Amino acid sequence: MTTFKNFAISRVATAPIPDTVGTSLVVESGDGSLFSTEPFNATVWPIGEIPLSSNAEIVRVTRSGDTFTIERQQEGSNARAIEVGDQISATITAETVRDFRNVNTVIIDDPYTVQRNDDLIVCNKSGDMTVHLPAATGSGRLLRIKNINTGIVSINPYLAEKIEDEFSIPIYNRENLTIVDYDIGQWIVI
Repeated sequence: MTTFKNFAISRVATAPIPDTVGTSLVVESGDGSLFSTEPFNATVWPIGEIPLSSNAEIVRVTRSGDTFTIERQQEGSNARAIEVGDQISATITAETVRDFRNVNTVIIDDPYTVQRNDDLIVCNKSGDMTVHLPAATGSGRLLRIKNINTGIVSINPYLAEKIEDEFSIPIYNRENLTIVDYDIGQWIVI
């Protein structure tokens, strides 16, 4: 599920090249920190206008400081010429509403790496298996993992990160684990 920060809005300081298909832009200095560290959808539109389907584009953003790498034309929006001075904001979009309304459940029986939209992971394997977590960023993301079979499921954080000071947590038959992306490098059990 996408995470959000309040008042995540800025203006484009460096536009993508070419402006209708480029995949990188820079927001005003220091404003990148106003936005989530996890990938999110944002709306880009001309300053002084109301964002409409005719003048705005929804993009998927991966952020590194003030530099945004963008995937264009998200959620059926049309490409537009993104220019210096345009506004960009992590707005509520149709996908955002779907994220909050739907619990994305995946049923797995092999080693698995948790994906961006996963909320509930159901493990169904008679032998042992591993679930690999994404990097913890402090997003507050809630993740539930359930073992419905006889194998032991090992929950492994990203690289050298930990879940409550552990490098791996086992889930046995019929057990479940609910964890939260608590801080950079740290998942906690709730």
